[in-house]
Amino acid sequence: MPPTADFSAIPVLDLARGEAALAGDLHRAATDVGFFYLKAHGVPRSVIDAMFAAAHDFFGQSLEQKQLMHVDDRHRGFLRVGEAKMYKGAKPDLKESYLYGNDLPESDPDVLADRPLMGPNRWPADLPQMKVAADAYYAAIHQCG
Repeated sequence: MPPTADFSAIPVLDLARGEAALAGDLHRAATDVGFFYLKAHGVPRSVIDAMFAAAHDFFGQSLEQKQLMHVDDRHRGFLRVGEAKMYKGAKPDLKESYLYGNDLPESDPDVLADRPLMGPNRWPADLPQMKVAADAYYAAIHQCG
């Protein structure tokens, strides 16, 4: 069982401070709390808004409709409430999720080698805006990273 974190606020990291000034704060936030907010990240508001709108459209569907995109063996797709657990014996997360990542074609060497978590993303055919929004968001977040 992982240790519990002792913190009173979620850290806010300002990327405008520069890498050198930020390094210690980032390390503390990641190791002591496990997550953080980013400020001055450079992701355009329009990209964030489009991603929220696409998520709203997907998660607003019936459970039956969302289950058509149930997570696959490459960890891409929908997880309903209670299906996400970080480790054996953990309490389940009380959230729905849609998992996607680096979009690799079936011909990619990592996919052919059956490396975990590698492969193509999956998108609902009836929500084409979800792929467009997620691709733009992923590219912007990747650039931030």
